[in-house]
Amino acid sequence: MNNEAPSDVESLSIPVPELKNLLGRCWAIQPSERSSAADCLQVIELALATNPWFTAPKAHVRVIDSSHVRLPERNVDLPRTTPRPFGVEDCPTFYPTVEEWKDPMAYITSISDRVRPCGICKVVPPEGWKMPFVMDRENFRFKTRLQRLNSIEVSSRAKINFLEQLYRFHQQQEAVGPVVPTINHKPLDLWLLRKEVYSRGGFDIVSRAKQWGGVARTMGYDGIVGVSTQLKNVYIRIILPFEQFSDHTRNSPSMSAVSPGIRYAPTSSAAARRASERTGASNQAHSRTSMPARNSLVPKGDWFCSICLTDRDYEDYGFDEGEDHSLHSFQARDLAFRKAWFEAHRPPPPPEGHNDAYRYKIGDVELREDDVEREFWRLVESPLETVEIEYGADLHSTTHGSASPSLETHPLDPYSRDGWNMNNMARAPGSLLRYVKSDISGMTVPWVYVGMVFSTFCWHNEDHYTYSVNYMHWGETKTWYGIPGDDAEKFEAAIKSEAPDLFEAQPDLLFQLVTLMSPKRLKDAGVRVYGCNQRPGEYVIAFPKAYHAGFNHGFNLNEGVNFAIPNWLNYGRDSVRQYQEHQKLPVFSHEELLITITQHSTNIKTATWLLDSLREMIDGHLTLRKKLRQAVPNILEVTEEHDVPEDQYHCAVCKGFSYLAQVTCQCMKQVACLEHWTELCGCPHTNRTLRKRFDDQQLLAILHKVQERTTAPITSDLTPQVA
Repeated sequence: MNNEAPSDVESLSIPVPELKNLLGRCWAIQPSERSSAADCLQVIELALATNPWFTAPKAHVRVIDSSHVRLPERNVDLPRTTPRPFGVEDCPTFYPTVEEWKDPMAYITSISDRVRPCGICKVVPPEGWKMPFVMDRENFRFKTRLQRLNSIEVSSRAKINFLEQLYRFHQQQEAVGPVVPTINHKPLDLWLLRKEVYSRGGFDIVSRAKQWGGVARTMGYDGIVGVSTQLKNVYIRIILPFEQFSDHTRNSPSMSAVSPGIRYAPTSSAAARRASERTGASNQAHSRTSMPARNSLVPKGDWFCSICLTDRDYEDYGFDEGEDHSLHSFQARDLAFRKAWFEAHRPPPPPEGHNDAYRYKIGDVELREDDVEREFWRLVESPLETVEIEYGADLHSTTHGSASPSLETHPLDPYSRDGWNMNNMARAPGSLLRYVKSDISGMTVPWVYVGMVFSTFCWHNEDHYTYSVNYMHWGETKTWYGIPGDDAEKFEAAIKSEAPDLFEAQPDLLFQLVTLMSPKRLKDAGVRVYGCNQRPGEYVIAFPKAYHAGFNHGFNLNEGVNFAIPNWLNYGRDSVRQYQEHQKLPVFSHEELLITITQHSTNIKTATWLLDSLREMIDGHLTLRKKLRQAVPNILEVTEEHDVPEDQYHCAVCKGFSYLAQVTCQCMKQVACLEHWTELCGCPHTNRTLRKRFDDQQLLAILHKVQERTTAPITSDLTPQVA
């Protein structure tokens, strides 16, 4: 491995975040300790040795070094002699037989009851089964995302945001930042003080109920004379004025006029798109509020507009656009960084009796999977140590090519027709996503993921609460955490309680895949958390509504896709309601999916599991039609015999698909669903039109036909494919 700096180092353009981080680390030396230039040089040398941008060679070499790549082998997990870190329990691991392996959907259905209480599971293929890796190793190139680990962690992010806003506020008011007192020889944690007061109802309630002693004890100041009064005085002097200013700003007419553009981020997962949209909103807001009124009192210190002082959405939450890479350059970056990092941060000796069979050497350091896991969460939760990592995530296989053989690219390879091939699983026999008419990148069409050490995927559940399946082609371990779908609401409550300000500003934050919270703190909050270590040649399956997250131990390549089996239907229905509540665009129409299944799968088995969901949908929809007709007697009604473009089904109010019927108005092209038609526009209701895809009798006929099938003699369980 070559760790030498490139010969043309003078011509390299150092990214701004790298330069800021480097200078910031030098400036972090206290003035009293900054006795010579040697101090700064020492800090810079450490940064150069540990930051992947500086350590990795920039030269483009054509092939990856296979001697440093772990390849698939059939692993049987050894029983642990010590618990997983943070008390996380292992999720189930399955070893299907050759016969069970032949039908993925049937096998996953058979294990569902055992996996659902854990949220995730690991599946190890039978002996002798090995998916070929067919990606072009030489010419495959991809763009990474930069991840700042401690900016992703929910409480660290909230703390950093709060302290920056607090400092700006006092700098504007007093020309200097607030003087933070020390208690018990340590600086007072203003964020923790504010959080404890907030959790008890706020300053007024804590003061009236005389709870300052409880606040002190929770913060670890028990037994210190006068500490309760000291905490209250600090709150009055430093925190309370900022809170009063923030409340006034949020409730002022000028802020309410621009708040939709600055408080709510779009739910797109593309970091660059989020950044550009946020910049546009910020510029618009600043044009209205950037300077104080001409006759107002100008503050003593630096001027920051009210949006800068109170907006909680000015950071891109630890994600920036990274560099272009080949597999070789990214492998070199990972190896250089891993070696430098763990030589500088050597793990402690393992506990006696620890039997981690998956240990290896990087440089002269022996690493175990538990070592990497503990170091990852230490960095995520560190408020002072910022580490930037690159991740090649969400790489579209339609653009970059699948890592698995497909019928189009390798028609003679038997694995191109294998049911466990990522190119086939979404539309395999038994998967309901085969009835989704269009290809959906990342859902029915696989995405590729190229990881390096500490690169992470944040807590999320899948689009429409579907199943997800992820296969590791080769590389270092990927650690997964899963939360059962039944604990989803408990998880959401726990993570929101850690940073209520963030979720007040962005209620859809969890949709953005940018938030982590440690499994230990989740378990402390009563949330069930399970984990596994995925290695080459292994699958991890996340079940419906199950939140999951994880990170990589080093250079690896995975591929993932979604699927759905009949026991998913109720979860899919619930996801539609959740999306409407948060005005999140769905990926496909749940109503259209059910109708399409009735049209293309006519066997008794399908009718049996479909009937209840279909009846609930049609009965509920006909009830909404009845209410509309009562509200607007003689409303004009039209029936469309064919599907219209997808955007003509989107409700303008809740963003949901209104496939079965929509309400239109003469004044606009937009439509509304039958739940929100009154909010479409201000025109008289007589201007409305009810546009139906099927009339009432057609819907009842569809339901009746499926009901008849459930009582017919069994002839075949074959499910024909959608043409």
